[in-house]
Amino acid sequence: MAYNKDPNSSKPIIFHYEVTEDSAETWAEGLNLLHNPNAKMQVDPDIFPTIAHHFLRKDGNIESRMPEFHPNAFITLHTKII
Repeated sequence: MAYNKDPNSSKPIIFHYEVTEDSAETWAEGLNLLHNPNAKMQVDPDIFPTIAHHFLRKDGNIESRMPEFHPNAFITLHTKII
């Protein structure tokens, strides 16, 4: 499943992706950065533009900035072709 940017959606996007030797997965796909509001040195979100960023706001709510594609749940199936 992947994050659905549609603000009216109640369901994630279901996707299928076959990993092969020609796949172009990046190290950042599915990576989440939880920003500590009390950190002495804050991480600039622009340093990692292709990952999801989550911020705890003073009112207790969480603000998330999501990349265009962000998988958040997956099942990996290993198959052997005979």
